[in-house]
Amino acid sequence: MRKLLILMLLLWLATAALAAPITYQGQLHDQSGPYTGTADMTFRLYDSLNAGSAVGGLVSKSDVTVTDGLFQVELDFGDVFDGSSLYLQVSVEGTTMAPRQPITAAPMAQFAMTPAGPEGPEGPEGPEGPEGPEGPEGPEGASPFELVGTTAFYLDGRVGVGTDQPAATFHAAGSVALGSPDHTVSGTNAIAVGGAFGGSNVASGAGSFVAGGNNEVTAARGFIGGGRDHRLHGIDSAILTGHDNEIESSAQHASIAGGGGNLVTRNYSFVGGGRFNEAHGLRSVVAGGQNNVIEENATWGFIGGGWNNEVHGANSGVAAGRDHEAFGDNSFIGGGRFNRAHGEGATVAGGELNWANGEYAHVPGGYRNRAMGDYSMAAGKAAWALHDGSFVWSDSRGGLQDEFESTAEDQFLIAADGGVGINTNSPQALLDVAGDTRLGGDTEIAGQLLVDASVGIGTAAPAHPLDVDGTIRSENILTTGQGNFGSTVFVGSLGTTVGSEEVCRVPSTGRLAPCSSSSLRYKTEIEEIELGWAQVMSMRPVRYRFTADGKEDLGLIAEELAEIDPSLVVFDAEGRPDSIRYARLSVLLISAMQEREQWLQAMLSERAERDAELARRVDTLKRENAELRQIAAHNAELEERLARLESLLVGEDAQLAEAP
Repeated sequence: MRKLLILMLLLWLATAALAAPITYQGQLHDQSGPYTGTADMTFRLYDSLNAGSAVGGLVSKSDVTVTDGLFQVELDFGDVFDGSSLYLQVSVEGTTMAPRQPITAAPMAQFAMTPAGPEGPEGPEGPEGPEGPEGPEGPEGASPFELVGTTAFYLDGRVGVGTDQPAATFHAAGSVALGSPDHTVSGTNAIAVGGAFGGSNVASGAGSFVAGGNNEVTAARGFIGGGRDHRLHGIDSAILTGHDNEIESSAQHASIAGGGGNLVTRNYSFVGGGRFNEAHGLRSVVAGGQNNVIEENATWGFIGGGWNNEVHGANSGVAAGRDHEAFGDNSFIGGGRFNRAHGEGATVAGGELNWANGEYAHVPGGYRNRAMGDYSMAAGKAAWALHDGSFVWSDSRGGLQDEFESTAEDQFLIAADGGVGINTNSPQALLDVAGDTRLGGDTEIAGQLLVDASVGIGTAAPAHPLDVDGTIRSENILTTGQGNFGSTVFVGSLGTTVGSEEVCRVPSTGRLAPCSSSSLRYKTEIEEIELGWAQVMSMRPVRYRFTADGKEDLGLIAEELAEIDPSLVVFDAEGRPDSIRYARLSVLLISAMQEREQWLQAMLSERAERDAELARRVDTLKRENAELRQIAAHNAELEERLARLESLLVGEDAQLAEAP
């Protein structure tokens, strides 16, 4: 800012009494001497040399020409000259000059001869007169403010700053900065207040408001209510409080209620609080929690809270919990942890490690369930509905590598070791139905069927406890009475003809079952088999469908097993591998496990020997280390004795040298 010096000369062009304008001449200097250029100036009259009250209006002159320090302006203050002493205050470029300059009326005749005579020639300009003495200080002018001690207050009306028509008790028109002197308020009608935490605020957006400390609003009508280190660049957006929150310029009409480190990048999106949450989807909401993210494609996405949750699908949401992924459109996860809803319309209500990857698939809860097929459902523990339309319920048996899986589409599967009860809460069998039961269509029962009344199969009027009009296929048939078969009973090959019949009756249960006599009295030429781990590892378990009826199953291939050992396979009349003797595989598995156990024990024994050898070496090193420490201590003692001996010898040499 220039240091200005003004020397002023007043010339009257008319009498004060006639309220004519005055011509004001002055001289302007800066640090280097007389100033040449233009300057903005303001002029105001006061009734006192110091303080006092203003008389008349403020006269402003823009771009006044100054040449070699000299300037001249015409000033019109109106009808204010009544003979009282007045003082002129001048400001140049906002800097008020001191002291005020006194203005006195020039002597002038009040009457003139009529008619007036001819005007004479202008006389020569006289020399500048000496500066007059400073006049006495006038009385203090009236002030609208009252002062009590160091407190000033105003009670008689409204105060306007930048406006002469205040609409409120205090009305500041234009931009406003309150608090820190380092605020930057460059936006039209913007407001910056506060300035805590050692930082100033920036309000560069039109109509923006920023409070708190070290916050920045660059967008029109942006709002920061408090907190610190916020950045708001989205139009019509708001951050209420917290710290280190940000709304990017791509997010209009967005808001963050609080928390820390939260980010919003899309229109109409909202983060309620928490830490390090991000809302990138249009019209998305993260209510709270930590490290939750709604991705860009997740329009109308929602996360209620929790930790480390992700929403990628449109109209999808996570209500609570942690480490969830809602990838499918219209998908939802209610809670729990480590759950996934990747299919469109898929839902996981809760639990842990549950997946709903099929379209409109559902997992109500539980542990490690999979609803992978479209319109499938899995519940309980390790229930896997892998096919479309399948429903799978598994009890507490499930675990790693022990899943209860669907095998075809549209299955309804239940694994319940405690039984399934219909109209009873204490089932006595795997399926216990209290009441009438009707089975329509093909029904296959692989276990026991206990019925307290007559059962008709293929007939509506059973004449016996079990009356079957048709073919019966069953792995086991249990009867405590007479079996009356009106046609042929077909029994396949069920073992060996050596020592027993192919169909064996188990005395403890009375059941007929496949059997293979195992008593030593039936056997000769006994020798250990040479099959083991290598043969087991060469087997290839597969899943397949039968060509005849399309039924899905899993097992081994007879041709492949015949190459490993022909005794594991049944051959047809033409010598082709036909079926597998699965019962013999258990013997092969036992041999393999024994072989593996022997190898493991050998490895453990070898490891134990190495550990013992290392222990012996460690003990030897410890003893040698102790001996070395003793030697070191002995050497130190010898060095100390040697030093004392040298000291004594040096002393004796000195005494001999001093002797005459």
